[in-house]
Amino acid sequence: MHIIDSTGLGLLVRAHRAGREHGVTLCLAAPSRFIRTVLHTMRLDGAFPIFDSRDDALAQLSDGSDGDGRVASMSHA
Repeated sequence: MHIIDSTGLGLLVRAHRAGREHGVTLCLAAPSRFIRTVLHTMRLDGAFPIFDSRDDALAQLSDGSDGDGRVASMSHA
């Protein structure tokens, strides 16, 4: 993804909540600078682990996992 609007932000928040209910960590992989800025402005940058790439997300989250390691990531690539 390169851009996001209020609908997209709402979907991310709902996906984050649904994931949490099922023991899944929703993370963002390689979001654009615009998306990072929007998340920061809306104070949502702390709600999602943000990684430079999908591979980084999978490696870091699986290393620190205390459950079954289920991870959901969203990437623009």
